[in-house]
Amino acid sequence: MRGGRTFFRVVALLGDPIAKLASAGPEEDLYARHKELAARGPYVQGRLGLDAVTGHGTCLTVLRDPRFGVRNSKQALAGEDPVTASIGSPVSDSFLLRDPPDHTRLRRLVAPAFRPKLMRGYAESIAEITQDLLTNLDAEREFDLVRDFARPLPVAVISNLLGVPPTDRERFAEIGLVAGVALSGVSSLKMADELSKATAELHSLFSRLAADRAAEPRDDVISMLAAAMDEGQLSLDELVSSCNVLLLAGFETTVNLITNGVNAMLGNPGAWQRLAAEPQWAEAVVEETLRFDPPVQFTGRVAHEACPVAGHRVPVDKAILVDFAAANRDLEAFTRPDVFDPDRADTSEHLSFSSGIHACLGAPLARLEGATALRMLAARFPNLEAAGGAQRQPGNALRGFLRYPVRTG
Repeated sequence: MRGGRTFFRVVALLGDPIAKLASAGPEEDLYARHKELAARGPYVQGRLGLDAVTGHGTCLTVLRDPRFGVRNSKQALAGEDPVTASIGSPVSDSFLLRDPPDHTRLRRLVAPAFRPKLMRGYAESIAEITQDLLTNLDAEREFDLVRDFARPLPVAVISNLLGVPPTDRERFAEIGLVAGVALSGVSSLKMADELSKATAELHSLFSRLAADRAAEPRDDVISMLAAAMDEGQLSLDELVSSCNVLLLAGFETTVNLITNGVNAMLGNPGAWQRLAAEPQWAEAVVEETLRFDPPVQFTGRVAHEACPVAGHRVPVDKAILVDFAAANRDLEAFTRPDVFDPDRADTSEHLSFSSGIHACLGAPLARLEGATALRMLAARFPNLEAAGGAQRQPGNALRGFLRYPVRTG
């Protein structure tokens, strides 16, 4: 959901809970905002032409209902503010922000890169990258978890997957952060300028790599998409946007998953030491982190047909905020939902990877990276502790940290 935060702040003063959530800053208790919104019911009508769904069952219904999509009849995105629309987004032409049939066509071209067989091959590479990063930190008594570990790991993984050369990776990471923060809305002229430059740089990078791979194909996603473009199955802009969305989905959200997981573990006495002693616990820790503190907090949908939702008649083109974080803490789906408990017996699925046709294509890769990172980090530094001075990233669509200092104990 990409709305102008300044405008939302003004409306929030009138008591609108959707505006309060959309305008919340990194210094605020974001989950108090989610809880306030959820208290209004599974379906909440807002004052901005933007409604919200918060209940687990209601969110799942909207995400899976083919009568909802991501664009309205004028092809505007759900909740998109005019500033962001005028600038454009690095992912505007991607399958993430398209409805069928374009969504189906583009997603099908990328999907082969995430087959289960390939995931098993990625596992060895992820472990090697993680090992190298940890080896570099061996002599450190204190380091920044984000800068020195959680960020370079997925940058290297997604760069290998896409075929981005090492010389471009540092700038690749910087651009990914700019684009990720902008998902919460463009809040200043500086951010607008940074987003515009980031979009142009990514277009230049992936256009160049696509031309290189068309001439000399390799075993990477860009080569696969370049071949499809040569066959007329997608345009250059669609190729670039598809690579951009894989960058955002496979990079910035995974940084947040790793750091949010460490933060949750260190906030529960004895949990980190248990992970060090029981490395097989890492998968459960990842799933609970995704539920408890999801890297993506909410998304947007638009009604393509008039239809009922939780007792409300939703008109055509109505924009709806689908609140993943509130759904993940729904008492009707989870016991003690505000408690971080990797051992929970609840069988309800969290919605942190969305659901329906727009379910996250890279979910298996994110789970693999998250579990590998937490398992190996705990094994190497069993006495890890927060060193203070952590800083949340701006924006609220993506939930993570800009910096997270830790001591190795």
